[in-house]
Amino acid sequence: MSRSYKHTPICKDSTRKGPTFKSGKQIANRVVRRKDDIPNGGGYRKAYCSYNISDFQFRMDESELKHKWEDEDSWLLSHFKSYKEAYRWWKRTYKMK
Repeated sequence: MSRSYKHTPICKDSTRKGPTFKSGKQIANRVVRRKDDIPNGGGYRKAYCSYNISDFQFRMDESELKHKWEDEDSWLLSHFKSYKEAYRWWKRTYKMK
């Protein structure tokens, strides 16, 4: 099994959309599927605004994580006991697909 990583370390806020906390893509697909008057071609793009799919994205490089840990960032220190745990969280959140 191959291991693939993201090319850019980004974490998107895709789980906080809608009243049921579904991802923005799920809600957009549902809206498009339920419309009856969508013409062939690219007409589906007008049914749902693409900017509503993901409002926020957060970037953090490995060097930024190390810099924040060395500067004793209060959030990191309150959530993780060691740098190794913080690195695992960063890798799981920002680097893995």
